[in-house]
Amino acid sequence: MNIFYNFFITLKRYTTSAVLNIIGLSLAFVAFIVLSIQFSFERGYDTYNRNAERTYRISMVDRKDASHEMNAFSQQIIDKLSTSSPYIKAATMYDGAIDWNKNQPIKITRPNGGIESFETDFVQVYDPFITIADINIIEGDLHALEKPWNVIIPESMAKTMFPNESAIGNTFMWKEQCTIGAVYEDLPANSIFKNNFFYARPDDKKFGENQFNFFFFVTLNGPQNAADVATQMDHDLQEYFKGSDYDSIFEIKMTPLLDLYYTTGTSEDFTDKGNKTKTNIMFAIAFLIIIIATVNYINFASSMAPLKIKMMNIQRIMGANLWKLRWSIILESVLIALISFVIAVIIVWALSSSSFANLWIAVISITSNVATIVKTACVALIVGFLAGLYPAFYMTSFTPVVALKGSFAMSPRGKVYCSVLLGFQYVISIVLIIAALFVNLQNRYVSQYNLGYDKEQVVVMKISPELYQNHQSLSAEIKANNEVEDVAYAESKLGSRKYYQNWGFLLHGEKCETNIMMVSNNFLDVIGIPVVEGRNFRSEDALQSKYFLIFNDVSPKEDKTPIAVDDGGNDDEFQVIGFMDHSVQLQTLYVTENPFAFFYNEEMNNTYGLSYMYVKIKKGADKFKAIENIQKSVKKIDPTDLANIEFLDAQLNELYQKDQRVGYLTTIASFLAIFISLIGVFGVVLFEMQFRRREIGIRRVLGATVKEILVLFNKKFVFISLISFVIALPIVIYIVNYWISSFHYRIPIYWWVFALTLVIILIITFLTVTMRCWKAANDDPVDSLKKE
Repeated sequence: MNIFYNFFITLKRYTTSAVLNIIGLSLAFVAFIVLSIQFSFERGYDTYNRNAERTYRISMVDRKDASHEMNAFSQQIIDKLSTSSPYIKAATMYDGAIDWNKNQPIKITRPNGGIESFETDFVQVYDPFITIADINIIEGDLHALEKPWNVIIPESMAKTMFPNESAIGNTFMWKEQCTIGAVYEDLPANSIFKNNFFYARPDDKKFGENQFNFFFFVTLNGPQNAADVATQMDHDLQEYFKGSDYDSIFEIKMTPLLDLYYTTGTSEDFTDKGNKTKTNIMFAIAFLIIIIATVNYINFASSMAPLKIKMMNIQRIMGANLWKLRWSIILESVLIALISFVIAVIIVWALSSSSFANLWIAVISITSNVATIVKTACVALIVGFLAGLYPAFYMTSFTPVVALKGSFAMSPRGKVYCSVLLGFQYVISIVLIIAALFVNLQNRYVSQYNLGYDKEQVVVMKISPELYQNHQSLSAEIKANNEVEDVAYAESKLGSRKYYQNWGFLLHGEKCETNIMMVSNNFLDVIGIPVVEGRNFRSEDALQSKYFLIFNDVSPKEDKTPIAVDDGGNDDEFQVIGFMDHSVQLQTLYVTENPFAFFYNEEMNNTYGLSYMYVKIKKGADKFKAIENIQKSVKKIDPTDLANIEFLDAQLNELYQKDQRVGYLTTIASFLAIFISLIGVFGVVLFEMQFRRREIGIRRVLGATVKEILVLFNKKFVFISLISFVIALPIVIYIVNYWISSFHYRIPIYWWVFALTLVIILIITFLTVTMRCWKAANDDPVDSLKKE
């Protein structure tokens, strides 16, 4: 009861400061909960998988250049290496041609004869994939993937496609007639394997030996056997490549499944990618916010200590036990921390159902993150204990007689202690503010970067093979709309390096790995990419059997003569006809521009089909009306098509969503940090006013002006701000340099960001101190002396 009594006395006598500190702690706990949820999500990739610790992705590494790593194999190599060792419990291929099989349109015929369309992603695998990915089959055949053109589908899609019946046994047309053989429980969002339609092809329809399109996964008897398996696989790989162009070039590398999310720098990688250091920084930010709030509350409790010393020592004279008094102070602090924690949980619960939740990949909800909530409760207990520890011993360190003499201001050492704590808060706040400014400037730079082609006036749509077969009629129908300038086709979406084909060319006898994108002959005109040397594709090129190539600027320009592709001995002729301007950026801004070529051959386009339609809208036209008319044109050709259209610039922005989220995170964190720090300034100034009221009165009697009083009090906090800025400078320069180094195209370290931050900190501090001191400086000095 004494604890609650002390709490309500504190709340009543120092309402403003107490409420502000509870708000500050609550917001800090909200930040800690939300950031910890995201941290757990990122660090928890594939931990759901019971086989994760003994599952590996196999890749090939160049013996002479370890940075050259290939993840894609042919089916024939996978079949051979799958039996290399008795320690391999399960092995599977995983189709790497994800872009070709992404957003595939399928049509379901209903019992009433109606046709309903859906889009889904298809991935070809072997039957052991169910074991390797630890997929939980909830309905159907556990070995459905042993049968050709059998498909297993996620539970969410089964409910969407067949809401009133079982999905098992239903069929649909894709490349062939597919049968749904099983339904599996949806995989968690933090898994490299997504909720796709997994299917099996018959053995007689395997791809060729030179088609390196497949990833290779194995599950072993135990992780202790990994080295032996790698050695045996390496031996079998050398036997397979013996006498070929790849003889003795590559060796086997095994990457644990749990490491794949943070494994970067490899080619043709389909998996989600994270950055371990950035993930840890996210968690560090969460702790920094908590530390700021803790320091702020310690400052508040310490500053309040002199005002409560008399009350504490009266209780000692009345016979109260010294340790009980100390524990009552500590427990009062813990109670305030727990109240703040409860408020934080309520705020997170409210945020989970708001648009704020869309900023995060992880699910921000209380029920889904009980472990994180419990951890935060433990942090709240620790914060409350630490915040109450110093005041508890400080207030009871004096003899009762000394404490009862009257006024008892904080000692010089205590004032220095509070100033150091306040400076620590400022350092963290300055670091977060500068980091937030640079992160947002870099994100703005990326979003506004001139890629060298028209991304604002172009919309993109995934089309079915049936639509592409009628693409001439489709183009004519769409171009009949007044808003449309032209229509072109390509095999994939522009701007995402992940989904491009990678071909090996022989340039002057040396192999050159080049990203390839098949397009229609008018694609560069529609997308607005200039050819600065040579020529563009022409309509008459369709009459020739040659394969025409237009390279980017980083490719060897001296190769103006036909070159042979490393295609396993075929004599097909590839003709380099032009080069794009060096400003055209066709891959992500994280990396340097690699060799890239647009590729045109009418016969190949018609054989394989181009999966994406690009429509250029006339400048000044109503884009949304144009999209509506394009959809109508598509429906006219195929009434069952979903006609999902997106702006090209919106699709490109998706590549940088994770960094944009980090920008939002650091911005929110910096606002929280400065807000909590200002609460600390407010509290310190509040109690300094209490203790120095007599000094202010004497100065006023001796002729000091209000301005001089305000300057006197501001000098201390301006000095703390300046010292904190100097300390924070090298820390934040290191952090910012690390952040922007992940981009090949990046902003410089602007000096004005540091200057602006310092000005902001000084202005906010000055206003906070001035607002708090104004009344005391304007009080009648006689009244101040009487009160004292």
